[in-house]
Amino acid sequence: MSVLLIGSLTIFLCTAALAKGWPAAASTWMLNIVLAALLVMQFRLWDDLNDVDSDRSFSPERVLCQAKSLVGFRIVLGLLFAVNVTLLAAYKSELALITFLVLNFLVLAWYSVRERVRIGSVFLQTIVLLKYPVFVYLLGSQAGGPERMLNSSYAMSLTFLCFCIYELLHDNRVGPFKHVQKWLMIEMVAMVLVGILMLKDGIGRSQLLVFVHTGLVVTGIVVLARSFLRFRNQVSPGRWCYAVFLVGLAWLLNYAVASYPVSVVRVP
Repeated sequence: MSVLLIGSLTIFLCTAALAKGWPAAASTWMLNIVLAALLVMQFRLWDDLNDVDSDRSFSPERVLCQAKSLVGFRIVLGLLFAVNVTLLAAYKSELALITFLVLNFLVLAWYSVRERVRIGSVFLQTIVLLKYPVFVYLLGSQAGGPERMLNSSYAMSLTFLCFCIYELLHDNRVGPFKHVQKWLMIEMVAMVLVGILMLKDGIGRSQLLVFVHTGLVVTGIVVLARSFLRFRNQVSPGRWCYAVFLVGLAWLLNYAVASYPVSVVRVP
């Protein structure tokens, strides 16, 4: 796990969490940044430890694949879990802590049975990615009514779809090409629909930000279409597969600004 990867995912997740509410103090901002980074580190390390056998065949250059013993990495995983529990218990709600513990239990259960589950690799991969919208929930404000939950649901859905699309674009081990191509189109269409719902939700709050979001959605459609055509033509994605995160980040940031604070977004 590179520092650049952890930092990029931290920024993305913290931005998505703003849809539920903007932190009122600098200390809360810092807590969310640290917690997001630790969550990413814990679950990415957990994924790598469980995939180490297959990675030795497909990605032997990885650090874990070259390690003689995995004991040290498992100790680090346990420490990350303990720190995350401590931070959630001390600074987040009881519900957030329970959600985190349930997530860990479900991930542990999933890793113990996934080899015996006879479903397509695309669906196997999708199940693992469900942790990212949960991260957004854990990082978000614990206050707010139904409207805030609606805002958060858009952000969580968009986060999930961004990760799903990225995985299909960059991983050539997900299954038969034609099947993956259809699934990729469904996910991209779903992402556009979420962007349109976010746009509709912003109408009446700020004409300027609605105009900006319209432009961002149109730009996002072009980027997604370009990504799909490259995938369909079996062109190596290179860095292009990261474009979905740039699109998602732009949508999330503009949506967060349009939602909070009111004094900022209600402009003529």
